Amino acid sequence: MNKAIIILIKLTIKLGRT
Repeated sequence: MNKAIIILIKLTIKLGRT
């Protein structure tokens, strides 16, 4: 997996938790 994809997933998780 590309690092960009991992970053996007992490950001999505953070936004989902808020």
